[in-house]
Amino acid sequence: MHKVNQPIETRPFLMQAAALALLLLLQAMPLHPAEPLRIIIDTDAACERDDQHAIAYALLSPEFFEVEGFTAVHNGPGTLETNFLEIHNILALAGKGGIPVLRGAPGPLPGPGKPVDSPAARFIIERSKVPDKRPLTVLGIGCATNLASAILLDPSLRDRVAFAWLGGVDWPHGKGGEHNSITDLEAQRVLFGSGVKLKNIPCGNNLMITTRYISAAALRGVSPLADYLHYLVAGNRWPADETFNIADLFAVAALSHPELFRWASSAAPSVDDSGGYDWSETRGAIEVATNFVEDIRGGPRPVWDEFYRKVAGAAPAEPSNLR
Repeated sequence: MHKVNQPIETRPFLMQAAALALLLLLQAMPLHPAEPLRIIIDTDAACERDDQHAIAYALLSPEFFEVEGFTAVHNGPGTLETNFLEIHNILALAGKGGIPVLRGAPGPLPGPGKPVDSPAARFIIERSKVPDKRPLTVLGIGCATNLASAILLDPSLRDRVAFAWLGGVDWPHGKGGEHNSITDLEAQRVLFGSGVKLKNIPCGNNLMITTRYISAAALRGVSPLADYLHYLVAGNRWPADETFNIADLFAVAALSHPELFRWASSAAPSVDDSGGYDWSETRGAIEVATNFVEDIRGGPRPVWDEFYRKVAGAAPAEPSNLR
């Protein structure tokens, strides 16, 4: 949006200066942490098109993540098995074998404080007890049923696990309606109210934009994985220049590149019946990630560039004996 009082001829220089400042900042930052995060990713993998991008990015980033497993969660009635199988699909296309994949809850928590026991929840608890100087991180990019169930089944998780969750509306005054939130409101309430270490990544405060056209230019013909990721973006009725927010990808980027986000420490608000924030009653402290914007059509885009570079770099080599 243009400022009314800004002379038009100065705008290109301001944009160039901002881009240069960001580039210098990124060059001064470490490329990766000293040790990769131990991570479990909890996902409704077939819900839309963004989970698959997020899974691929995590798998192709061993400098950032040691992926200990994936857990499948529902995104509504009858969806669990499809989500479970989609995780296996991405693992196969990425050529990554031997990573555990566990089924989680087929539906939301049945009531306040009532967990859904599942192999996924038990896997989170089991992996949290593995002796390692690095704490386990559990990233949820679907509704929070499996995360909340693990916490309710073993409240001591708060001492061993750092949770991160993509969900919730515009921080801090959103009125509700975000998908991951309303699919299991009770689970979000457990996350916010249980005192666990929580990084919340609200969908309404962060953007990672692409289009069908740019996806095709970057991915089509690169590899089976790249072709499938592009198919997910292209497989819709919208025009080629229609923008898509690949939200789950920035949720993973919040852990690989936290320096690109604005983080705020806050009390955890209560969650009303529409998924909105109720500040009349608050619980323990959480961290909230905001102000991340990457638009593939212009401006600095370090994560998009890194993502496309990694997908291309993982493409299988042409056999040497082809005639």
